[in-house]
Amino acid sequence: MLSFLQKAIVPLLIFAAVALSRTSMVLFPLANTTGNTINDWVGYAIPELFFRSLTRHSNMQVWDPCFLFNADSSGWTMRSDSLLKKHRERWGWNIATGGLFRVDKDTVVIEFRFVVAEPNEWARKKITVRGNIKTLLFLCGRLYAKFTRETGISGEKDVPDLRNNSMIPANYFAWATYAAGYGYEMKRQYASALSAYSRALDLEPSFFFAAYRAAHIYLLSGHRE
Repeated sequence: MLSFLQKAIVPLLIFAAVALSRTSMVLFPLANTTGNTINDWVGYAIPELFFRSLTRHSNMQVWDPCFLFNADSSGWTMRSDSLLKKHRERWGWNIATGGLFRVDKDTVVIEFRFVVAEPNEWARKKITVRGNIKTLLFLCGRLYAKFTRETGISGEKDVPDLRNNSMIPANYFAWATYAAGYGYEMKRQYASALSAYSRALDLEPSFFFAAYRAAHIYLLSGHRE
């Protein structure tokens, strides 16, 4: 018969084995190469949407983009292998995503970059999509499908259709405002983030995630009402 200590240790060992077998991922924001900050929200909308979609996979450990960027933003532009490797040594991820984008009038071009790091291999890949900026959710769906298939995260039938994501409001401006707030939160500009989330709720009162993020900031600031 197992002793009490053995009974306590066995579940912990099982949990540790499962955790080690999971793919760990970090999601960096995408850099805006246009120079017009009004479109910065695009670079934050993508990791935020991917984070919520990837956490549905039981075999994934995905770092919260806000938490991780607050804690360690080194190497987020993904231009330096040395910075990325140091970041990986600290956080132990297998896959890092990021990239860049540019906006010309109504057209957005997204160069989604990701690194797959294995003990004896360091593979860099990229996926490029373009389209009308108001179809960003559709473009994100294409990116997500290609990315999850190339990394083996999802099979052909497992990829959710982000275009039908009920958590994204139909109001384009509400989503853009929310994503801008998410970017402010990543950079610890909490007053600006709270203002953006409040504005998103004005535009779309049923926008759950805007309310959730606003409440989270209130809790961080010590407001308990």
